[in-house]
Amino acid sequence: MSNNTYKVSVQLKDVYKQVNINDASPTVFVCYAGTPVLATITDLDGNALTSPFQPSNNSVLTNSLIEFLYSISASGGETGLDIYGITAKGHWFEYLGITPSNPSGPNEINIDTSIKQWRMKIPFAIANGAVAATEFSCGIKLPASAMILDRLHGCGLLMTTIQSGKTITAGILSTDTGGAAAGFINGSSLAPTAPALLVTGTNGSLFSTNAPYNTDSETGSAANGLDVSYTLSSGTTTAQGFILLPYMLP
Repeated sequence: MSNNTYKVSVQLKDVYKQVNINDASPTVFVCYAGTPVLATITDLDGNALTSPFQPSNNSVLTNSLIEFLYSISASGGETGLDIYGITAKGHWFEYLGITPSNPSGPNEINIDTSIKQWRMKIPFAIANGAVAATEFSCGIKLPASAMILDRLHGCGLLMTTIQSGKTITAGILSTDTGGAAAGFINGSSLAPTAPALLVTGTNGSLFSTNAPYNTDSETGSAANGLDVSYTLSSGTTTAQGFILLPYMLP
């Protein structure tokens, strides 16, 4: 089987201002196409990268230029890759279907920075390093100034592999200031009734009477944490999908 190595090079572009985005530290997930499973990738020097990643000494992601290498192998590279991420200023972006036949495309990902309402699509899976019944920091941070919206505005799950009798919670890492592991989603089912794959989230503790959660809130005089975490219930092995987290920028 072929095991060719391909380079992906993509520039994030502000389509509203018609300039390259120059944020200091975007965050990027790279998944195997059509799945939430994180792909095996390296930087341009061949050093392993763990998604999500940010700028490094090897300029993996500098001035919102995304560059990395991946190999076609039995692990899933034949089907291509999907990119999910967020800029330092809180603009979400996605590109689905980077394939071996077009390994370096797209050359640009256009982001309309004039839009204020966005939706994160955060991959979750045991294969990504999560351990059942243990809170897992997924490596992405909420925008420093934003309103996180609840189930009435689309907070929930998109399942790709269901598992009966299992649930997920999601929130802000409990060890952070003001953290709450079940702050956004509290025990939502990982087994929606077929053929549905969408799950409306069960509101967590950070939503008060369906009001949004402000990420610039404080506990005492300290700013609350921004690290997103999730917890898969005990015995979860195969369930996987995406956490859908809508939010508004000021």
